[in-house]
Amino acid sequence: MLVTVIVPVYNVEKYLGKCVESIIGQTHQNTEIILVDDGSKDQSGMMCDAIGRTDSRIRVIHQKNMGLSGARNSALDIMQGDAVTFVDSDDTLDTNMIETLVKDMEEYDADIVECQFYEVFGDRVDVFDYLGDTKVYNAEQALLIDLGSKGGSIAACGKLYRRHIFAEHRFEAGRLGEDAFAIIGSLRQANRIVIDHRPMYYYYHRNNSITTEGFSEKTLDEIEGAKRNLEIVEKEFPKAMPGAMFRYDWSYLWVLDRILLGGQWRENKHLKDIMRHIRKHFFRIIKCPYFTRNRKIGAAVASISPGIYRKIVVRTWSRKWR
Repeated sequence: MLVTVIVPVYNVEKYLGKCVESIIGQTHQNTEIILVDDGSKDQSGMMCDAIGRTDSRIRVIHQKNMGLSGARNSALDIMQGDAVTFVDSDDTLDTNMIETLVKDMEEYDADIVECQFYEVFGDRVDVFDYLGDTKVYNAEQALLIDLGSKGGSIAACGKLYRRHIFAEHRFEAGRLGEDAFAIIGSLRQANRIVIDHRPMYYYYHRNNSITTEGFSEKTLDEIEGAKRNLEIVEKEFPKAMPGAMFRYDWSYLWVLDRILLGGQWRENKHLKDIMRHIRKHFFRIIKCPYFTRNRKIGAAVASISPGIYRKIVVRTWSRKWR
């Protein structure tokens, strides 16, 4: 099986080499690697060309900046593989990830195969919740798992898709958290989804400043994406509603964190609406099995005092890098 590996590239000269090395070194060698230089302003574009000259499997696209979705879409338009996977240019893969996902896809006649993630914070590596055996699901069942974050993920990465999944489906351009807008569009094209609960994808959290992790108007895309998914799930995949509702409430807490991590948080014009939602649906959040204990405690503190909750958010963020 020829697998296309799509890597959007934008200002990642520090990380690109390690990322591509982990793809070139895969035990499954029948790959087409498409590096999309999305208008990089550093040396990333030149690095793509240099790396491309070292391996005939690598194709390089240079384009004006169109964002992550635009870069992925450009590569999808020219891909030749029987299946496709996406890798962010500052992440890496286990050596046998593609081989394992291909075997799962062929063994179970699956349209999409998902694996677990390693989360990397500096020198510390955490593993997403591990559920056990590899299993086959339909779209509704997989949505419940992916939206509910219990052994799944809405991320486009860490998944292998048969070519037909993207015959018409594309990523929505200009969005923050674009994967939230794409997850249903991908899964609704699939009859059989396999979730392999072995971690194989390394997702790197970069130690940016608290200010750059703060709020912008684009941050609200997270809520819009979750709301759109909630509406679709209610109509088409009702058994996945607990996961979609969790994701919707989670998006408000996530946006609140971004507001509180930024400066002048008290003056943020969206703070009142965010707090209104959290307080109105507090008991739903507390009763939801998908929220962690710490998240529930955080929601309780936030509903009483955003200022106190802010101290928790800042301290938690700092501890991740110790």
